[in-house]
Amino acid sequence: MNGNLYYKSADDVEWSLDRILKMTDSHYVVRSKEQTFYRKKGTFCDE
Repeated sequence: MNGNLYYKSADDVEWSLDRILKMTDSHYVVRSKEQTFYRKKGTFCDE
């Protein structure tokens, strides 16, 4: 892991990049566009 989170939704043209500051069993703390976010971990289902 290089400390970065790259993601792209179906509607996005370009990839987004967040810097991971901290990871726990339940959430991530990330820095995105000069703001700090707390993101809850979850599962992804592609149905």
